Amino acid sequence: MKKLPTPMKFFGLLMLGFMSDSYAIDNYDPATQTLTIPQVLVGNTTYNNVVLSLRDFGLVKIDANPSVGIVHSGFLMQFVSAKLQGGQAKITLNLTSQGKDLAVEVGDDGTLAKARFTDENGNIYDPVTVQIRNKTHDKYINYQFDADIPSTVVLTYDNVPSNTKSISLFDMKLFYSDAKFSFGNIPFQTVDAATPF
Repeated sequence: MKKLPTPMKFFGLLMLGFMSDSYAIDNYDPATQTLTIPQVLVGNTTYNNVVLSLRDFGLVKIDANPSVGIVHSGFLMQFVSAKLQGGQAKITLNLTSQGKDLAVEVGDDGTLAKARFTDENGNIYDPVTVQIRNKTHDKYINYQFDADIPSTVVLTYDNVPSNTKSISLFDMKLFYSDAKFSFGNIPFQTVDAATPF
């Protein structure tokens, strides 16, 4: 680990858009091109040990868990759960933003909303039969949310093969930004048919 050079530090701060302590970036790993930030403020909540990738600026890890959340420009997207029952999958996310009257778009593909699945052998596939149930536009899903108020988003997919073990979500973005976020390899919790889904 070494200190991030000043120009790159400044650029990293611009990409984040906010910090609880602008001088708190002490750890830069050139091998992985990542920043470790002790604290980041989103709305009224402080998140610790945020790791920002400078390779693509698309993924932020919180507390070393890549599924916990993605932070960008005062926006937090948190993974909550991924459940599979029969041929239906439900992925729950929480969204929080410092902005007001904003929206997030999920995907630019009307069929899959940019979902990619992995089977029990680790094979990646995009089954053409899978349908996103709750799209709000022809080509993407749009969710409105208010400033500093967590909003729960549930993505529902039908016709998901029974051997599906995990899902990845792509091309999630704020409507005013070209920045895209991704969650990779989220494992499914299989729910018994008799259990309320």
